[in-house]
Amino acid sequence: MKPEELIRHALEARTRAYVPYSGYPVGAAVLAANGDVIVGCNVENAAYPSTICAERVALTAAVAQGARNFVAIAVVTRNGGSPCGACRQVMLELGPEMLIIADTERPVGLAGVIGGEETEVSEATTTVLLEAAGFDAKSVRRTARGLKLRTDASARFERGVDPNLAWIATRRFAHLLRKIMPDATVELRADVYPRPREPFELRLPYAEIERLLGMVIPLERVLEILTRLEFQPRVEEADGPTTVVCTVPTYRWDVSLKADLVEEVARIHGYESLPERLPEGQTVPVRRETPRLVDRVVQDALVGSGLREVITYSMINENDLVALSARGDAIPDVLGAYPRPEVGFVRAVNPLRADWELMRPTLLPSLLKIVAENRKHSERVAIFETARAYQPRGRDELPDERRALALALNGVRWPVSWDRTDSSEMDFFDAKGAVEAVLERVGASGASFVAVEHPSLQPGRAAAVVVDGVQIGIVGELHPLVAQRFEIDGRVAVAEIDLQTFASTLLETWSVQPVSRFQPTRQDFAIVVDEAVPAAEVRAVLAQATHPLATDITLFDIYRGAGIPEGKKSLAYSVTLAARDRQLGDHEVERIRSQIQRGLKRIGGALRA
Repeated sequence: MKPEELIRHALEARTRAYVPYSGYPVGAAVLAANGDVIVGCNVENAAYPSTICAERVALTAAVAQGARNFVAIAVVTRNGGSPCGACRQVMLELGPEMLIIADTERPVGLAGVIGGEETEVSEATTTVLLEAAGFDAKSVRRTARGLKLRTDASARFERGVDPNLAWIATRRFAHLLRKIMPDATVELRADVYPRPREPFELRLPYAEIERLLGMVIPLERVLEILTRLEFQPRVEEADGPTTVVCTVPTYRWDVSLKADLVEEVARIHGYESLPERLPEGQTVPVRRETPRLVDRVVQDALVGSGLREVITYSMINENDLVALSARGDAIPDVLGAYPRPEVGFVRAVNPLRADWELMRPTLLPSLLKIVAENRKHSERVAIFETARAYQPRGRDELPDERRALALALNGVRWPVSWDRTDSSEMDFFDAKGAVEAVLERVGASGASFVAVEHPSLQPGRAAAVVVDGVQIGIVGELHPLVAQRFEIDGRVAVAEIDLQTFASTLLETWSVQPVSRFQPTRQDFAIVVDEAVPAAEVRAVLAQATHPLATDITLFDIYRGAGIPEGKKSLAYSVTLAARDRQLGDHEVERIRSQIQRGLKRIGGALRA
């Protein structure tokens, strides 16, 4: 809708105004965003505060009709009077403010945007009414954009115009008119300037220029620049740092801060003279919590060992826990890596499924169900999961959510292939090797495996995982009766580790050792010990005797038979030796052999001839 049409509606509404006391009719017309036009007129009352202005009548009627978004409002008065404060507040609340200049009959222009055709000067003009005014930049910008009407006037007022120029322009007009027409009469009819804009002082510490620009500009140069820009600078140095006091002209409405003055100095001095330097800064270092970091390292280590990660539900039923017992008549005293809680289990009040009644205190039942399902169509299953095991604390208390790792292996050790004939099943040593890979990855050098009895594991094929004297989990082969209850055929190797306890024992940091540039030396040692001596104890003797030259110690053979006394066994180790600064000589290797012999005597062992 054109502005003229909206003003026509306001003129019609003004004819219906009720003004028996002032005789000052006002009409208003509001254009809603949907295209509707709602009009209003002023309604007076003998009680003056009860009088309602035309603008508020139109806006409240529009709101009552459901309008909320408004494009423009036209207000028509007898002498171009502006809306009162209450009406301005309502207009500001409900929509953009557009100021229209009108006479007693029709509009003559949009304030700060464009004038009407009838206001142009022609050859028949005998009387000129000059209006010189300053308009708010934000109001002009809203009007121009709301009506999609961009003009030279709006472009200037949008950037801010000094209102003091109105009086200067008026005097200039009068001077030119008298110069052209000496007989013309000029009369000042009105001058409304309720809040004059005055120059104000702005204090600029001289050191602020160097702080913001990163360079020193001589004080004389600063004063010269500010003087040329008509800021009337003066220097104050008494009782403090040097300060430049400036008087900001009224036409520089864009200067209100110290930084604005610094910008003016830099602009005139030359941006090209500013020193070039890349931005400096430091990002916030990423600090992962130890439990999350351990989880990620453990997952990477197991994936690198050939296992696949699974994610299972945290709810199980009581029968799953009973199935972990070799006897199968009650829940065992030990559930995976955790003892059976004394206060009962964490039960769901309204379980989603009938078989989801408990929050699992161990991850093993969930993994064993996955193994059983996958073995129906796969020859091998090697899976792991890092999740929470829920250990109850007491009645009406939240459970202790322990981060745990569980793994399960079942089926052939290697997939069927034309170049591989080994069809053996995975067993205790495969699970132990996966746990060792995890321990090595996190740098747990003080780890050991201690034989234990476990109600869910095969006797003689179960061990506790101990790090620095603290048991962190178990590893072993599932008891055949337990595997049968979960409907799994063959050997099932399992392990469960309490990652929360494990993380608390990790006092060492990960480190990288440089590789020696000298040729390593490989030595094989056949060691005879009693059957009761574990291989880990023999390996510890080798590690102590060869430190710090040993880079790898591998057990590659176990022999019992001819040439070995009864009750004894022969363990064959391959030890790789290398020094960082030299090539090892034969005499050093012999000295190491002697150290190994002395160490083996302490455990009742000897080197095999």
